[in-house]
Amino acid sequence: QAPQGPLVDFLTSGYGYDDRSVASAVKLGNEHFAKRELGRAVDFYGAAYEIGRLHFDYKPLMHDLVMRRVICYSMLGDLQQAQRETELALRVVPHSAVALLYQGLLHSKLGEADEANQKFQASVNQCRELRDLIDCLVALFMLAQGHCDRAIQVCSQVLLRDPHMPFALLVRGDAYKFH
Repeated sequence: QAPQGPLVDFLTSGYGYDDRSVASAVKLGNEHFAKRELGRAVDFYGAAYEIGRLHFDYKPLMHDLVMRRVICYSMLGDLQQAQRETELALRVVPHSAVALLYQGLLHSKLGEADEANQKFQASVNQCRELRDLIDCLVALFMLAQGHCDRAIQVCSQVLLRDPHMPFALLVRGDAYKFH
């Protein structure tokens, strides 16, 4: 549930519980996100979520709005709140590969490698198409920890499957550079 203050502010600005208001809140959230006014973006995405939840409860949109909040909180450095939001996203759309992927990213940022690997694996189990992306993310975190050889090895495996994957080429190139 979103904080009530921003929701009340939004509703008292002439908006209501309708499709137009949800669309306006999302648009305002996107505008604030584009300007990196992440706290305001969170508020508008939260208002859109609450109005949508009460007005029509369209699960894919509700999930998307929560994930936008996850990204904002992560960028703000509030990783614990971002984790709580991913849990909400998983209640909205159980077994969401994207929410599991973000949980893995957040665990990685928190230095919780075992938990991150579990979430990454769960994400791949839900959507095999994420395998190469997740492998590259893992390689990127390995590189950040100074494990250049392992990052090169992981990205080379990805490039065997998809020789033109830009993310794998970038991470492997950086790993060679810092090797």
